Amino acid sequence: MVNIIFLLLVILFWYGVAVCVVQTVKHCTTREAASFCIQKIKEVFAWSWKEAFAKPPVQYMTHIGWDGERQCFNPKVADEELVELGKLFQFFRCIDIRYNENIYAYRISIVYADAGQKNSEEFKTLVTKVLGGCLADHMMKYSMWCGENSSLFMVTLYPEYMEIAIARNDAGKSWLEALRKKREQAKIEDQRKTQGICILEEVWGENKGDRMTWGYDAKIAHQYQTKSSIQTGIDTHCHALITGSSGSGKSVAVSYLLGRRLQADPDTRVFVCDYKNSEDFRFLHGYANYYTGEKCYDGIMAFYQKFNETRESGGAEKERYLLIFDEYPAFLNRLQMLDKQNKEKRAADVMNAVSEILMLGRGLHYGIWIVTQRADAALFANGSRDNFMCILALGRLSKEQKNMLFSGEELPERSYQQGEGVILLDGREVEEVKIPWVTDVPGWRKHMLDTLEQSGAKAERGCKRGYSITPACTKKHTTPQKIQYLCGFPARKTLFADHKQKKHKNLKPIHKKGTVISHEPIKRNRNKNPKTMERTKEK
Repeated sequence: MVNIIFLLLVILFWYGVAVCVVQTVKHCTTREAASFCIQKIKEVFAWSWKEAFAKPPVQYMTHIGWDGERQCFNPKVADEELVELGKLFQFFRCIDIRYNENIYAYRISIVYADAGQKNSEEFKTLVTKVLGGCLADHMMKYSMWCGENSSLFMVTLYPEYMEIAIARNDAGKSWLEALRKKREQAKIEDQRKTQGICILEEVWGENKGDRMTWGYDAKIAHQYQTKSSIQTGIDTHCHALITGSSGSGKSVAVSYLLGRRLQADPDTRVFVCDYKNSEDFRFLHGYANYYTGEKCYDGIMAFYQKFNETRESGGAEKERYLLIFDEYPAFLNRLQMLDKQNKEKRAADVMNAVSEILMLGRGLHYGIWIVTQRADAALFANGSRDNFMCILALGRLSKEQKNMLFSGEELPERSYQQGEGVILLDGREVEEVKIPWVTDVPGWRKHMLDTLEQSGAKAERGCKRGYSITPACTKKHTTPQKIQYLCGFPARKTLFADHKQKKHKNLKPIHKKGTVISHEPIKRNRNKNPKTMERTKEK
């Protein structure tokens, strides 16, 4: 009891001292000084109470570079944890860290391995990709993995150093997202102000008929800040090769072009094979003809089967079909590796199917858009790469790519921004093209998905009325012998395991070896190539 009384007297003493000090400093009355002290005491206790019972913020990760022995930040530890990122630079050293309750900010001294890559968007994309893997490893090491890590950090490249900002919690994550959007908008505004650069905006418009818009004339856009569309007929240029390095805007361009295609012909039956599971096609999840990952094989064979049925029926159907294949070379490489392990020939099946469609698809209203970083001739069987009626190259092109895609054509000597490049259409000279900026991306995607689903529903109704509309991946109407007869290469047995092996009446066996019958591939007249015939007519 005595101790309590003594403690109260001490508190009252120091309270009186505080009141006197406030009265002297503020030159106020005793009552005003006492009221001021009481208010401050309340604020302190309220803050302490709030902090004591508040929920701790979500911690996504411990910071990189923490030295457990010294209990401090150690740049050498940070370098060891970011060793994969350091391989991209000639010199790499973490020199500084700044942090608060929401953000860790690292400053890293760098020397570029290739001076030509300095401050380029391509190099920044590469750095961001590698850093994402480093952070994922770090978070899993400390059992702090929280799912998607791309939104947890932001990379900024400068001439002599690099900054990495990492979110510690939800508040830091929101702050990074806001800063990222602000910088992107500032970049767009800078582009608008820069001479020779024009950002065109695009919204979902009305049906344009049978005319396909491939973008706008870049020269006119830059010089006059206006649109002059590059258009062709849908059936005339049904096959397209879309190429460009990473970060050149290929996926965004394909999304825009698909919307334009559906504007021109809303009834087009579209198959999408998205091997890399791109963010730009994620809105198609749930769409019946959307295939991701290694399911792309099912997608292209379903499209090819439909193509064979149409060809076998004499091309009586008037519907247009389009196959979009993103990252075709990467998929083929993966398939070839699996074929070696499993002793299959699925990669050859895919290449031959693509070749057949490229050479014969135009007359049957079947088109293919191949999206790739490189378009080597080895990826296309029987020289079928020459049947692309549209070649769209975005971003920076190497000399090898120029010679490979535009041999004999004069190309402008200039560097292109994201979404800009050159386009070569049959019957026309090379043109500089610009893919416009879509103003309302969610609205654009919604229109596309609604149009695709309506087209699918209409096709199903047509199937019930007796039209030959075959669901994806069906195995009921085509036999290996028919595939052999139509295409000139044997079908995989596993794809048609439910069918009995019967000899087709139109096939003539060359020889027998045991019970296996081999057939001679069909020899086609190259002069009947639709592309060649078109050029002959024009002449």
